[in-house]
Amino acid sequence: MALSMKNKRFIFALFVALTLTCSSWSAIASFELDTTGYFRHGFLIGVDNGNTMNCNSMLNAFAKSRYGNECEGFLEFQLHPSYETDEFTLLGVIGWDFLDLPGQDPYLLSADEQFLQVRFASGWGLWTGKRSYQRREAHIYDYKYYHYRGEGVGGYYDVTEDIRVTGSHFFSDTQGSKINSTDLRVLISDLFEYLDSSSLEIITTYGNDTDHGIHRAFGIVFTTRVDSELTYLFAIKKASGPLAHHEFSQPRGVNPTTNGIQVVNELVYDANLWSLGVTNIYEKRESGTLVSETQQWFGTALRIMNYLSSEITLVQEISFDTLELKDKYTARHRKYSLGLQYSKNKTFYDRPVYRFFITVFDVDDPYEVSTAGMNVGFQYETWW
Repeated sequence: MALSMKNKRFIFALFVALTLTCSSWSAIASFELDTTGYFRHGFLIGVDNGNTMNCNSMLNAFAKSRYGNECEGFLEFQLHPSYETDEFTLLGVIGWDFLDLPGQDPYLLSADEQFLQVRFASGWGLWTGKRSYQRREAHIYDYKYYHYRGEGVGGYYDVTEDIRVTGSHFFSDTQGSKINSTDLRVLISDLFEYLDSSSLEIITTYGNDTDHGIHRAFGIVFTTRVDSELTYLFAIKKASGPLAHHEFSQPRGVNPTTNGIQVVNELVYDANLWSLGVTNIYEKRESGTLVSETQQWFGTALRIMNYLSSEITLVQEISFDTLELKDKYTARHRKYSLGLQYSKNKTFYDRPVYRFFITVFDVDDPYEVSTAGMNVGFQYETWW
């Protein structure tokens, strides 16, 4: 049976539970209300045509490189009320996503974070509600390869200090459709003693519903950090049905997918005077019902950051994307961005940041008029 948690009921139940808990336990405890979030906004102007918010990508590409090429404003905001004792922590999460598209008023995109979680000091925990579950994405492309969102229950158990097992079962997706999906993960930390940190996550997902039948996903995510300067991530995922779209259910307006594979490589290096970010992505999708079609997308981006001072950075990013539809067409997208940005620290992921940029792009796409152009713009980005 699907859980029923409407916004008002959930917020009321959450704070009632916290209030009763606070009044019932006499042990030393603390109540806190924290927030987390992400925000970006700015503008783009086409030098050739004067169009505002003039970003560019291939028509059917699965993602696009972001720097100097984002047309929308986006806000992700979460409240985290929590109550902590020596034995456990009771945590609530309530979140909203807002989107501001060109020519439209800002609107609520989703409210996909409404859940309760209890974490016990002995190394295990439980949660229930609606959530965006352990999202994984490649930053330079804003490319999500795990973004399970739905309503369900789950928990975790620390087998040892270095091994955590998590499990969850979802009854409905964010669109309210009934689903039956189970996700199991094993996270192994500190794999190699000579590295600052390293981890291997093994992820398997099983789904079975009336709309999509049986569908599965299996993947691994390996991350490592060396000398506090170099960070590397490798991820591979093979999936069928809607899980090939990183979702529990088939996104609307997208051709049905039977099988897919995703491979992600990310490297970030922070030196004293410069930083480097490299991302390589490959995705293959087999779609269609009567006639099978195979799409392949390759994306490569390189971002170089030269620190002119403790606060001013010169940024260059170049990207090259290729989209192939087997035996039909090949499309290509090339982009180069040059930016000057302000931030308080000299690291690749330092935020908040203010950016002024120039972007040059070139598109060769049989489904569109091949174009080349230039944008100038400004963007503010932060997370907390």
